[in-house]
Amino acid sequence: MNSIVSFSNRILMRAYRAAGANYPFRAAVVILLGGHLIALLAIVLVGVQLSFTSSQFWQALAVLEVLVLIDNLVSFRAIKGALRPVHDVLAGRLSDEESTVHAWRMIVGLPSRHFRRAGQRSVLIILVPFVIWLSLDQNLPWWGALLILLTGSVILLYGFLLRFFMLELVFRPPVAELAKRIPAGIQPRVSTVSVSAKLLLGLPIINVITGLMVAILSDQGDQSGIENIGSDVILVVVVATTVSLGLSLLLSQSLLLPINSIREAARRARNGDFSARVPVMTGDEIGNLASGFNQLMAGMQQRARLESALGEYVDPTVAAAVLDEDTKRLEGREVDLTVMFLDIRGFTSFAERAAPRAVVARLNEFFDIVIPAIVRHGGTPNKFTGDGLLALFGAPESLDGHADKAVDAALEIVTLLRSRFAGHLEAGIGINSGPAVAGTIGGGGSSDFTVVGDTVNTSQRVERATRDTGDAVLVAGATHARLTRDHGGFEERLSVPMQGKRDQVRLWAPRALEVVPDLAEGDLRAVAAAAPDGLSGDVLVTRKRRD
Repeated sequence: MNSIVSFSNRILMRAYRAAGANYPFRAAVVILLGGHLIALLAIVLVGVQLSFTSSQFWQALAVLEVLVLIDNLVSFRAIKGALRPVHDVLAGRLSDEESTVHAWRMIVGLPSRHFRRAGQRSVLIILVPFVIWLSLDQNLPWWGALLILLTGSVILLYGFLLRFFMLELVFRPPVAELAKRIPAGIQPRVSTVSVSAKLLLGLPIINVITGLMVAILSDQGDQSGIENIGSDVILVVVVATTVSLGLSLLLSQSLLLPINSIREAARRARNGDFSARVPVMTGDEIGNLASGFNQLMAGMQQRARLESALGEYVDPTVAAAVLDEDTKRLEGREVDLTVMFLDIRGFTSFAERAAPRAVVARLNEFFDIVIPAIVRHGGTPNKFTGDGLLALFGAPESLDGHADKAVDAALEIVTLLRSRFAGHLEAGIGINSGPAVAGTIGGGGSSDFTVVGDTVNTSQRVERATRDTGDAVLVAGATHARLTRDHGGFEERLSVPMQGKRDQVRLWAPRALEVVPDLAEGDLRAVAAAAPDGLSGDVLVTRKRRD
């Protein structure tokens, strides 16, 4: 069975590549022309029972084929209009997201729309006129015309059901092509025939037409005639709607129950619950599908745990690049950025007196305030150095106005720390701007994303200078020159000797730390209220607007 499916798919793909954007309409035309074969089948069945002469057979066939041709011409026009958006997208005339989704909906929904609309139209164009003509030509009684109408309805329904499945089959290559062009995350919906409806409608109709053909074409001696057509149709319909329908219900439940379980588990996974699993109830293809789904969910669950762990221990931007296998973003390159170096004052003496657990708890409490403040202003916490932190504004991702945002983050951090710890735990912050080399550095199976260069080293020296000047925040001259806002004003400090620096570094201290303008998260009071375990001091904030 799989080999047959694979072979048909290859044939369809070759036809699609050959015809290109014209393939959907040409394929639909070929399928609709198959209706002429169904018409031939109908004349054979009716002709056997009514004992057509050769001339009567060809005359009836000609009348029916003309009616089918008229109906097909109407359908050709409707299908061509419905497939025009599909043709435009496949031909490259339209490539936007909205047009692609619309084209996908049109071609996926076309078989069911044609089944409903053309089926009703064909009753009026083909079935009713042919029954009237045949009744007049054969001098049939009124009840004979009804029996022919019933027989024709069964054959017509069979023909349209066959046409429905064939259209779904031949449309697979362009549908797959359009699906590839739809952006990830978009789930277009379309009204079509459900799997349960296909099973419950298709199987009984197939049994009806099969039984009808066997009954009519079997050797019946002198039993041919309009009366026998009625008995054949009624008997076959009764059997199909009892025995066959019951078997169809059992088959549909056998297929749909595990599929519904997979659909429900997929819904849970879409909402972030990767623990969803599907019970493997059978050893057939449906069971293999359920088993494969469970393996997929196990992989997704493992990926989620890995992503969570990476988010805890690695910078989120770096973690995203690793998970997406886009490590080119992490290759060494020169960037212009602002570096913040932060260190807890007096923490060494505290660590000597306190228990290890108390030391770790105080560090976590400290960084629970510092890290979110850095992230709120677009910064990236890059490296922990015991009781210190190196943060980057402008790497790994570039950041406009990185100097201003680093200063805003520093002012917010100092204000929050003073409010939380009431002077019992303070930090010194040094900020410097300039060029640096950012990239992944390491070897031997271990690597880390970091920045190197004089800009980074100077930020550490600037932080150390806060111990001499007594300021909580010091900004190097390179950063001060890049600022586009006054941030409440700055006062220049006397330069202090810096290890490894020949030239003096100009230092600037914020004039008023309580002035924190243009915070990304609104008023600082609301930001401070979100600090862990509440705040032990008052938050003094002066909002300063830019002119």
